[in-house]
Amino acid sequence: MYAFFSQCNFFLIFFQREISDKINRSDGNVTYVAKAYDLVVNGTKLSKRALGKNDQIYLPSVAVATALDLDLRWNPQQGILTSPYGIAPGYVKSDVVYVNAANAYSLFHLNGSLTPDYVYNMYSVKGDKTPTVVISRG
Repeated sequence: MYAFFSQCNFFLIFFQREISDKINRSDGNVTYVAKAYDLVVNGTKLSKRALGKNDQIYLPSVAVATALDLDLRWNPQQGILTSPYGIAPGYVKSDVVYVNAANAYSLFHLNGSLTPDYVYNMYSVKGDKTPTVVISRG
């Protein structure tokens, strides 16, 4: 039991030191790993959010496919998403498979762009129904 507590103390001290070092190196600016954007499909806000990183937007692929009632398959060995429209690479983060919004046409037949007020509007390119996806900074 003592060894367990000693190990816990070591990790606690290690992480406290790591956090302290990061604060001391800080330039005072907030550091973001990714920006999160609300994601709305056909007027319904999804529980999963889109992420923005390095001037790219990443969509939670299963959430978008579900909202559009599209069949979507994930091949984890190859890192490829497949829909009835095509294929695109997928990226796993926290058990969610994301697709770059630049590949939204390949998978979902959606196009879009980021507006000056940080809303990413996407619209269907084909079909009678016009699914609309709106991503906004939350």
